[in-house]
Amino acid sequence: MSYFMDDDQKLLWKSVVEFCEDPATLEAVAYDNAHPGEFPRKSWYELAEMGFIGMSMPEEYGGQGQSVVSELIVNEVLGQHAYPALENLAGHQLGCAVLYYWGSEDIRKKYLVPCAKGEKVCCGAATDPAGSFNMSEWGITFKEDGDDVIVTGSKVVVTNAATADVKVIFGLDDTHVRQSRAFIVEKGMPGVETDYQETRPAPMPQDWGSIELHDVRIPKENMLVANEMGNKWIALGFNGGALMALTMSQGAFMMAMGYTSQRTNSKRPLNQLQSVAHRLADIATGNDIVRASIYTAARLWDEGRYDESARLSFMNKAFATEHAAKSSHDATVLFGAVGVTPQAGIIGLHAGSVIPEIAECPPDVLRDMIAETYGIEPVWKIGRP
Repeated sequence: MSYFMDDDQKLLWKSVVEFCEDPATLEAVAYDNAHPGEFPRKSWYELAEMGFIGMSMPEEYGGQGQSVVSELIVNEVLGQHAYPALENLAGHQLGCAVLYYWGSEDIRKKYLVPCAKGEKVCCGAATDPAGSFNMSEWGITFKEDGDDVIVTGSKVVVTNAATADVKVIFGLDDTHVRQSRAFIVEKGMPGVETDYQETRPAPMPQDWGSIELHDVRIPKENMLVANEMGNKWIALGFNGGALMALTMSQGAFMMAMGYTSQRTNSKRPLNQLQSVAHRLADIATGNDIVRASIYTAARLWDEGRYDESARLSFMNKAFATEHAAKSSHDATVLFGAVGVTPQAGIIGLHAGSVIPEIAECPPDVLRDMIAETYGIEPVWKIGRP
C-alpha cells in the first residue's frame, strides 16, 4: 500500500495504526460501541487529541495544514479498524468545507477554528425530505428581516444532527435549482429542533437524525452564498464517501480470505477452487483500482486542479459504492449458509454497504454530474424549473 505515500505519509500511516491499537483508544471504542444510537463522544475526543479532525484545514483556522491525501490516509486506517467516530468525522468535515470555501474571514474565525480543533462538532445538512438533489421541491425557505435572516424548513438523516454545535444547512439560489446557499445555525437557537433520531438495521454509535427549523433567526452574515469556488468542495465529500466504501470492500476481502483459507473442500482450502479464487481476485482488483483513483483525486485537489478532482471524485463515489455492494455480496456468498448468521459478521457488512451508496446522492445522479462535466445535459433535466 506504500505506493501512494512518501516517507512522512508512511510514518503517518504507522502512527494511525498504533493509535487504533492503543489500549486507551480501544477502551474508548469499546465504550462507544456499547452505547448505540449515541454520539461516540469518547472516540471523538481521542481524534481531537491526536489532531485528526481538522487535518486539511489551514493552521490559521485551527487545522493541521496537511494535504487532503494525508487526511485520507488517516480516514482509511480508521475505516479499516471500524473506528466508531469515522462517519461522524465525515459529516463534520462536510460542514467545515462549506465554512472554509464559502465563509468570510470572520465566519472562519468564529466557527471554523473551534470546529477544526474538534472543540465543537459541525454538521452539513443536505438531505431534504423531498430528496437530496430534488432542488425544485426543497422546502427550505428564508426571508431577510433587517440585519437578520429567518430560516424555515427541514433536513433529514443528518449525521451529527443533535450533537452539532454548528449546523450548516444547505439552501438554494434564487432560481431554486442550484445548491448555492448555506445557513449557519447554532445549537440551542430558538426554533431549532433535533429530537427525532433515525434508526438503522445494525445499531451503532451514531447521531443520525432530523433538523427542524421553525422561523430560526440568524445574523445575515450567517447566510453564506456561493463564490467562485461554486460547489466544487462537494467533491471532497464524495471522494470521502468513496473511501468509506473502499474500507468496506477491503473488510469484505479480508473476511472472505480468512474464511476460505480455513474452510476446506476435499481437504484443500476453499479458495483453491477456481470459482472462489476468481471472486477473491475480482474483489482485490476492484479495491486496488478504486484506491488508486481515490488518492489520485485527492492529489489533484491538493494541486489546485479542482475541476479534474471533482470529475474523478464523482466517478469514484459511483464506482466505489457499487463495488462495495458487489464485493460484500460476493464475500457473503463465499461464506455459504454461515454468511447469513450475525456471528459471521459478513452479513452486517453487506447490509451496511448500501449506506455509502445512497449517502448524499446515488450513483445515477452522480452519472448525471459526470456527464455534465463533458458538456452533456441529461435529457430528463430539460425543461425543469
